[in-house]
Amino acid sequence: TLAIIPHTPHSISLANAGHNSGKEIMLHAPMTNLLNKPLDEGALSYDMGYFSFRETLKKNLQAIPHVKGVNNHMGSLLTQQKAPMRWLMEELYAQKLFFIDSRTSSESIAWEIAREENIPSAERSVFLDNHRDPISIARQFEKLISQAQAQGTAIAIGHPYPETLSFLEQALPKLNNLNIHLVPVSSLLSPFKNHQKNTK
Repeated sequence: TLAIIPHTPHSISLANAGHNSGKEIMLHAPMTNLLNKPLDEGALSYDMGYFSFRETLKKNLQAIPHVKGVNNHMGSLLTQQKAPMRWLMEELYAQKLFFIDSRTSSESIAWEIAREENIPSAERSVFLDNHRDPISIARQFEKLISQAQAQGTAIAIGHPYPETLSFLEQALPKLNNLNIHLVPVSSLLSPFKNHQKNTK
């Protein structure tokens, strides 16, 4: 599954190429972070109002063809905010899109809100390349394999770094021998349910 940041020079061509190659496409939605890192165009911020937030999100979704779901790009701050996460999930429900919490913060409530809003959703299990050296990537990949074997499924997030791509080119062909298979992330999620708010 490919996660693509909106409004970048190659986002549309990458989404089309990925889709034509049989890959699932997600919007990699930029969100505010705790480290004050620069934000990409279309960033969702905790200080946006409801209508500005929803309109920005809609434009981001329209900017990427073939989108089936969303995950957060950065977002260590925003994913801790209840109201913006509720607004996010309401839009995803309206468009029947799934959500993957990248878990850029251990305090994220995004997955919790997604479940409350009946969004097909899951959390990231492992970051492959927080450290870009091959030894660290291999160690994280082993964690991924162990979780998949123990729990039946696991979700990894990695970046198109040369180190990551080189490692995966060597490692992925060996998965069949371990009886582990790569699948679109949506195949790990529960289907949409009727949206029912809790009422008193």
